[in-house]
Amino acid sequence: MIAATPSLRARVVAAVLVGALIGAALGVIDALSAMTLKLSLIALLVSACLHAAVMMLLGLLLSALSPLVEPRLRPINLARLLLRRALPRRGEGLHERALAVALLWIVGLSLPLSVSALRLGYERLFTHIQRPELAALGAALLGVSAAALFYMLASPLALGLSRALEWGARRRLTPLVTPAFSAALVGLILGGWLLQALREGAALLSATALRGQLLSLLALVALLLMGGALAERAWRPRFKLDLIAALAALILLPLLGLKGLERAEVSEALSAEGAATSRLLLKALWAPFDADEDGYAARLGGGDCHDGAPQIYPGAVEIPGNGVDEDCDGRDLPALAAPPPPPPPRSPLRARLKPPYHVILITVAALRADHLSLYGYGRPTSPALDALGEEAFVFRAAYAPSSEPIYALPSLITGRYPSELIRDQRPRVSYSAENVTLAEVLGELGYETAGVCAHEDFEPRRGLGQGFAVWRPFIRPPAEMARVETSGAVVTAALDYLSGREDARPLHLWLHLYDPDGAYIRHPNTRDFGPTPLDRYDHEIRYTDEWIGYFLESLRLTPLWSKAIILITSPSGADLEGDEPLSEARLRVPFILRVPGLTPRTLSAPVSLASALPTLLDLLGVEASASLRSGLRLAAPSLLPLMLQERLDGEPIFAEIPLAPARPQQMVLIEGGWRLRYGGVTGRFDLFDLHADPQARRPVTTQHPAKAEAMREALQRLRAALEVRRPMP
Repeated sequence: MIAATPSLRARVVAAVLVGALIGAALGVIDALSAMTLKLSLIALLVSACLHAAVMMLLGLLLSALSPLVEPRLRPINLARLLLRRALPRRGEGLHERALAVALLWIVGLSLPLSVSALRLGYERLFTHIQRPELAALGAALLGVSAAALFYMLASPLALGLSRALEWGARRRLTPLVTPAFSAALVGLILGGWLLQALREGAALLSATALRGQLLSLLALVALLLMGGALAERAWRPRFKLDLIAALAALILLPLLGLKGLERAEVSEALSAEGAATSRLLLKALWAPFDADEDGYAARLGGGDCHDGAPQIYPGAVEIPGNGVDEDCDGRDLPALAAPPPPPPPRSPLRARLKPPYHVILITVAALRADHLSLYGYGRPTSPALDALGEEAFVFRAAYAPSSEPIYALPSLITGRYPSELIRDQRPRVSYSAENVTLAEVLGELGYETAGVCAHEDFEPRRGLGQGFAVWRPFIRPPAEMARVETSGAVVTAALDYLSGREDARPLHLWLHLYDPDGAYIRHPNTRDFGPTPLDRYDHEIRYTDEWIGYFLESLRLTPLWSKAIILITSPSGADLEGDEPLSEARLRVPFILRVPGLTPRTLSAPVSLASALPTLLDLLGVEASASLRSGLRLAAPSLLPLMLQERLDGEPIFAEIPLAPARPQQMVLIEGGWRLRYGGVTGRFDLFDLHADPQARRPVTTQHPAKAEAMREALQRLRAALEVRRPMP
């Protein structure tokens, strides 16, 4: 039976009040999920007000359109019908029970099918649509369409399945038509599917844009169901009070939300990493106030200080002494009058270098330095690297140029920082052929170049294989990549290549091993450290180290070894404890460099992986004045003067996540034991004392304002010297 149709006023009031409650709850939950900042109470309130305002307006629209929908097709009545069918009363016949079980199975299967359509659409749209928000919206529409199509076919499917179940029940397969048994079985299947889906598509499901669409969809379903239920039970004796409350909410909540956005800390918090629906709301609110389309708005806390100039926005490169405040920090950076210091004197130890050398590059995904026994870790996770460290330079304070591998790896092989590289703005970044890579440089020097790398980021179209004559990426579908062993396959393929090699030219070989960054799996013949995720991560490191050791021992048996420069590092550290982007834990990586003829040393000065290419060119005798090198515009300095003790101090460390449509610019500068972090739409700077706080968890900006200002100016000058590029459409 369908309940009596409530009046239009009751539906409107109910939809507005329920929308306010659901929106406020969604806003609080979404704001609390932000990862990069500690939210203040006012940020939570503003998020709640904004979400409540949107859900109220949506509820108002849906309730106004409800008279156009036949009563039996309204969501609340459909939900009642489903519940009545799924839970038949005692004493009902075989046909009713079979139909209930059939309906239960069909509804249960609609969830994985709809989500699969959502995921497939998101992956396909990512390839063709530049904006992740639009890709997520299109994917959400596809998922809803798939669910609607399935719903349209539910009736004939349920009828056919129920007849099959009746046929089985008459042949003593009674559990087939037992609703409780079927409900338990459907629950187990859905639970297993959900775990598998999370394991296969964790990156997809956690993508900010897609998560915002999913949360919004769930909130809409709740609004439709709860609004209909409340409308039927409207508080008729107090209806005027309800109407007054609804009108007050419609007026006050949007005003409070928009007023709160004018506070810089609020807009920064709600646009931070992890805030899904809040970021989508902000983008929609800022769009009318972003006339220059630089991604920043001049109103509502958007941060833009000049909405008529696309080169002026928070985080833009500040040009010293031009009288323009490009990065919206309230001032122009003064020109620097002092010339740069002269280069250090050259050491006679350079005479020990006898190029040409073979160049062997081994990168390991998500390999943290603090989990290697070579770097003082308490477990024997890296015996092979320990042995290599005895004959190599070991940099104990090496930093990746980004905490995102898709930005750090190109920086490693080009010698330029991520924002300097020509790239597109898709979430799965691809790099232009105009960038010059290590393989291209060595190819021009007469090297044979080959790469065997595991991960979909190494697809030829992504640009990382540029310059390699032989390129053999080990790629599996994303659902499988995290669950397959890559180290054995990559090392075996590399050794097969070496065994069949007849070229007498010097060799550049790149191996990339992915195992520590996947879903941690068991390797029967590798030492087991325990059942926890941390133990399993160490287990993966030990497994990868064994294959590195096998490769190195095999290389020792070849003529290549005596002339082989071997560089082993990682593009970023693993996120083991919910570490924020550009955190110390995710930037500190191993850096092991073996150079024949040079005395091995352990170096504690901070260095960047962006220095790898200029260092290798120095070791190969390619002078800075050479035309081949001068065209590279290398951003980071060579480490050879540090290795030969021509200088004792490291250079300032710069790391970043460059500006992209999905998130604002984020940067870190480390110098002299201090760390400055920049991020967010409002240009917030936080200073940390690494001597007292090695993991950089407690800002000391207010305690050391002069140091914070000096570090901020140093960061601005460093970026002013770079050739920063915005991503291509």
